[in-house]
Amino acid sequence: MTKKNQQNNRKKKFSRVIPTWKFILLSISTFRIYELVWFYRNWKFLKAEKNLKISPFWRAFFCPLWAGSIAGYIQKYMKEKKIPCDYSPIRIGIRYFIYFRYCWNIYARIKFKTLFC
Repeated sequence: MTKKNQQNNRKKKFSRVIPTWKFILLSISTFRIYELVWFYRNWKFLKAEKNLKISPFWRAFFCPLWAGSIAGYIQKYMKEKKIPCDYSPIRIGIRYFIYFRYCWNIYARIKFKTLFC
């Protein structure tokens, strides 16, 4: 089996990987509901796979606080499956928190303007 075929097989095994652009597009078009669904599904998967004693619902509900944690778990899982991944879970957590705050401010301004103008 060639190296390219091996990489394709690995990608097929972990089907929860979606392109960043698709995640952002779905997030924006669903007013961030897709993010909650994505976090919930992945926490549920990791709970079953790693026998974690967590509540996927509450981890998804407070996703800005747990984004770095899930990134770390996903990174460990991918390395166990020998799927290349080189990113910093801490950076992802910080960036997601900043992104969340930015979106929250935009939504709050839009809602404020529609209520009082």
